[in-house]
Amino acid sequence: MKMKNIYCLFLIVLLVSCTKEKNTIVNLEKIQTREIHLEKMNLEDAPLFPRGCCFVDSSLVLFDSKDKDGFLSIYNLEGQLLGKYGTKGNGPNDFIHPKFISNGKFITANRNMYIGDINAVYTLNIDAALVDTRKEELPYTEIPEKLSMYNYILQNTNILLVVQQTGDKQLAFYDKETCRTDFKNYFEKIPSLNNASDLCYVMQIYDAYYSSNDTTMAIAYKNRKQIDILSLSGDLINRVYFPDYDYNDARMSLRNGNLYLSEDAKMFFSFVFATVDSYYFLCWDDTRENIKAGKAKTKIYKTDSYGNIQEIMQLDKSVSYFCLNQSHLYAIGISEENLDLEVYYADIKKTF
Repeated sequence: MKMKNIYCLFLIVLLVSCTKEKNTIVNLEKIQTREIHLEKMNLEDAPLFPRGCCFVDSSLVLFDSKDKDGFLSIYNLEGQLLGKYGTKGNGPNDFIHPKFISNGKFITANRNMYIGDINAVYTLNIDAALVDTRKEELPYTEIPEKLSMYNYILQNTNILLVVQQTGDKQLAFYDKETCRTDFKNYFEKIPSLNNASDLCYVMQIYDAYYSSNDTTMAIAYKNRKQIDILSLSGDLINRVYFPDYDYNDARMSLRNGNLYLSEDAKMFFSFVFATVDSYYFLCWDDTRENIKAGKAKTKIYKTDSYGNIQEIMQLDKSVSYFCLNQSHLYAIGISEENLDLEVYYADIKKTF
């Protein structure tokens, strides 16, 4: 009987310790922070409304879906325009709704990248893009009709397609061999918002940016300072809580079934750049009013593939998108002079 009591006590202690581990808030005091100074990049024929950027080997690619001359602008790293690619429309070689997939997992050494459309994801070789290869000639992966509302692609293998799409589930796992789709949610319900629908939780309360690399998948939330790390099979393996991660909980309410945020609510994560073994999470930590006015300054949290924070980069400007390699960071941000979008760069080697 005594041994049974000791065993029960051990189980209780183990359960409590596991619960505490799950809710551990990261300590940022010992994490190195370095200041990053961004300089304006002089680009030839710069796009007016860039909404994404990535490196493909030694080329910088900018995405602007409103650019009629080509939604992809391809530059060398000195800012010289090498060419444009991709038209939006309903013709046989047009993209109906082009999606820029900057996920580093899908940018390969042979200068390929992905461009999404409503019913397919196309593999685009940058060298072929410079000679204006037709869309109908590009290799592609067909998107099932049930997943045509996708926003992010996290995996695309011979047997599995993982996407995040508009709906009441955070992730969809499509088995290409059986044509079966499994859906998963990872969010934790907030007591004050118990009456919210799953659609409201996925698309509003837990609105997020999704990314992946060769090892894991990541979800970074806009309204909570929190990151979820998943295995490639979809299991939750780490939940990273930052100090004041639930700051907005008391500032969220429902109106007619939709999320309402008070004026002092903050925006947290809005973009993730993935490399083979790291994630770079872009964080605002400021109100939407300050962000729109160009007063907020963004930070980048670098982690390993499992969400362990390794470094903090404090930027001196507001940026919305970025990409980086071992020596340079390129970012799309708001000009402090006229609130126009500009492309900036920094030599991150010099800041060590």
